Amino acid sequence: MQLVRRLWFFAATWVCLAALWLLLVDTTYFPELAAGAACATLAAVGSELVRAERPARVRPRARWLMRAWRPVARAPVDVGVLAVEAVRQLARPRRRRGRVRAIRFRGTGPDAVANAGRALAEGLGSFAPNTVVIGVDERRNVLLAHQLRRTDPVERSLDPLELR
Repeated sequence: MQLVRRLWFFAATWVCLAALWLLLVDTTYFPELAAGAACATLAAVGSELVRAERPARVRPRARWLMRAWRPVARAPVDVGVLAVEAVRQLARPRRRRGRVRAIRFRGTGPDAVANAGRALAEGLGSFAPNTVVIGVDERRNVLLAHQLRRTDPVERSLDPLELR
């Protein structure tokens, strides 16, 4: 049963990565297909090697995944924010731009749900270009992020999945 499960995950990973390759190269020319199949195979093998080690168990909540569209929807706006900031930097150069922001974050702990919450908060919180999540301070229960231009409300921009 364990072998069947591993093969299923390998196949699912391979299909997703091969589809990503096709999306990126946008051609069905045989050498590109062969290269994509080889890259997808190497990446899927690597993924399975990491999964076999079980560095951390994760168990995301469905409601978190239902909110994953928020950072994707915010990305075009943030690209505009970065373009404006780039023009400002060209017009009036400053040594430092942006701020480190912090919000309370309760997704700490060693369990699988907390691991998933931290991973999603850091990954999706950094998806839109104006914000880069630095990490979660588990001792203080705080999520730290850098924003080029301050956005309010801070909780919505730093924690789009509302894990706090």
